[in-house]
Amino acid sequence: MTKESNRPPFESDLTADVVIIGSGATGLPAAIAAADAGASVLVVETNYDVGGHAILSGGNVPLGGGTSAQKKYGIEDSPDVVFADLTDWSVTQINGSPDYRYSDRAVIRAFADHCAATYEFLLANGVK
Repeated sequence: MTKESNRPPFESDLTADVVIIGSGATGLPAAIAAADAGASVLVVETNYDVGGHAILSGGNVPLGGGTSAQKKYGIEDSPDVVFADLTDWSVTQINGSPDYRYSDRAVIRAFADHCAATYEFLLANGVK
């Protein structure tokens, strides 16, 4: 055992085409996509359960931009509307500070552009 940890060192002879470190909100979809593409996949998780840091969100994932659910209920949305919503400095907290003042606009643009596809991916893989 190491001085830094009470756990013994981990050793394995497992092999896979793709090794995913972490079974959180990005690890599991990456594992699914790799498996769907025909790769053998190994997911390594340090915790006793899946969820990663995204588990703190309580499962709330705000995805829009024109999802099938939005279309079903007549809700008009688009990637441009999502982007505008997440970069609108006129929406402020009680202290007058805008929520999104530190957001990287390129990251928010990529998020907005992929919201609907992410929603459909999650839906197709059993997320309710």
